[in-house]
Amino acid sequence: MKTQQAIVLSSSGPLPSPELSKISEPLKLAPKSVLKPPDGTKPVALGSGVVTRILSKGGSAIVYEIWNAHLEVKRAVKLLDPAHVKQSRERFETEIKISAKLHHPNIVEIYGVGKWNDLPYIEMERIDGFTLENLIANHGALPAEVCTAIAIFVSRALHHAHNQKYMIFGKEYHGIIHRDLKPANIMLNETGNVKLMDFGVAKPMEASNLTMDGMVVGTLQYLSPEQLQGGAIDARADIYSFGAVIYELLTGFQTFPEKNIGKLVSQKLANNYRPLDEFTVKVPPKLRAVVHKCLQFEQEKRIQNSLLLVKNLEAIHAGLTHRTPQETLLDFVRQTHANKIFVGTRRCFPLAALIAWTLVACLLTSAAWFGAPLLKRFSRAGAAAPPLSSSPSAPPEAAPAYVPAPAPEPVQPQITMVSSKPALSAVRRSFIKKETLPMRAAAPAPSKILAENSAPTPAPKPIDPAQLTARLENAMHNNDYQLASEIIAGFPSELYQTKKIRIMQLRILQNLENAPALKAFLTALSVPDAEFYLAKSLHYCRAKDSLNARQFFELGAKTPGEFCDAAALNQARMYGKAVYTSLLFDQTPSAATKKEAMDNWYDLKVLLQSSPDNRFYRRADAEIRRINGMSTGGSL
Repeated sequence: MKTQQAIVLSSSGPLPSPELSKISEPLKLAPKSVLKPPDGTKPVALGSGVVTRILSKGGSAIVYEIWNAHLEVKRAVKLLDPAHVKQSRERFETEIKISAKLHHPNIVEIYGVGKWNDLPYIEMERIDGFTLENLIANHGALPAEVCTAIAIFVSRALHHAHNQKYMIFGKEYHGIIHRDLKPANIMLNETGNVKLMDFGVAKPMEASNLTMDGMVVGTLQYLSPEQLQGGAIDARADIYSFGAVIYELLTGFQTFPEKNIGKLVSQKLANNYRPLDEFTVKVPPKLRAVVHKCLQFEQEKRIQNSLLLVKNLEAIHAGLTHRTPQETLLDFVRQTHANKIFVGTRRCFPLAALIAWTLVACLLTSAAWFGAPLLKRFSRAGAAAPPLSSSPSAPPEAAPAYVPAPAPEPVQPQITMVSSKPALSAVRRSFIKKETLPMRAAAPAPSKILAENSAPTPAPKPIDPAQLTARLENAMHNNDYQLASEIIAGFPSELYQTKKIRIMQLRILQNLENAPALKAFLTALSVPDAEFYLAKSLHYCRAKDSLNARQFFELGAKTPGEFCDAAALNQARMYGKAVYTSLLFDQTPSAATKKEAMDNWYDLKVLLQSSPDNRFYRRADAEIRRINGMSTGGSL
């Protein structure tokens, strides 16, 4: 059982900036009140609904589940505990202001704020899932690809928070530091999505991290060294805590598991933790390097911003699995985890024991090679060697002659589908990743009709489907989509109907920009692949059919893409969602649909901000400017 220690450490650091002075007033106990918060057993009105139960209790707040009868949904309401001190109230109200500025798929959504009997509350989305703290306690170490999937979502949430521009206390800020990143503040829901929550001690990037009386708050095991020392902090403090979280996901152990606070502080200030390569768990070298770099003591040696973190993790995840992060996590949460995975550490053997084991291994190997004579000599000092034959009268076997290994079976050639040259549509070609297609038996070609009285001639050799596929891939590699279209038309029907060839035909039609043929192809077929469903959703968006556009986008969001790169598929899903929400805004313009469309385009633009020439990036930039200047519907 892990000990989560919320600490308050004395420090002699600088005073806070004036704009945060309200949060920084000295501790004063609130007047004693007879007011009691709902106990969760009665349907008390709270927020937009009525209380159904208590979800959790924290140091200064209670989280309730409520039922909104009008929307027929469950939500969560975080209510300040009446036994709060004044500083807790001010910090809670700051959390309200900060949380209201954050809208991201991987951050808990805030629906509203208010007061219940003069106690402030935050109404937010109700997440059906479990915290990473519970996940680690029940499961132990997680598979590497599950860790990278979770890490990608958390790093995206951090990137959004660290780059948010907003007004608070009448002053403009750029960036929010979470300051309390830990497994208990991250949830994995039943759809495979990850949510960062609890911005209760978050602060603006430029403000001091200290309270008026020089106190530092946070959870000790995950605090960065600069937080412990009371120094100036920035986004790199969250990156350090992030490294500690991923370390725990990979091993099942906290980076600093010491329970004694004095020893724990000493270990953290010395940055004395067990490196990942000392555990028996297999951590991919690149992932291990990222975690260790996040945990560097000096800020300048860490990964410097969350965007670099996102890019590193996406590349590592794509190298581990073809599944997207959400597909990976959805598959993970659907499984049953009856047994906890225990991870040990590597132990060093004494030199004498190592030499002894080596000699024994050499002798046994020699016995197996040279046969019974050596084995009998070796066994004289101990027990007799076991008989080499089941028959008592059987003569001893001669030393076996060397027998060469059997020749390997001829390996059938593999066709590799790659597209790397720049040309007509770089984004569409980015879907093409290396895939191998095994050889198939050639279909018999129809016999030629021989002319009367002519001598019979041998029938032509049947066309090899593998050769056709190789020609097709070569044409696509050279961006000759017209030739590729002609080649694919000559495919045997049994090969033409395979999913892989259907997807290649989709790419051909997209690159040829043959709208009528593409429309007929998409409407006539149904290929169970994310790439096809997303293309079909975009088709219905162009046709202003929002119902079908949504249906196929949702299919594309949850169906695997078997023949495309994971990073490109993620971009395509984000792009499809943004295009669909733009259509909703154009058809039903409102503040809500405008915000949703703007948020989706902004998330896509942030993801691709290092690639301004990317077609998705250019479209995102244009749509943000178009929608931002509109109050009524427009065209897609």
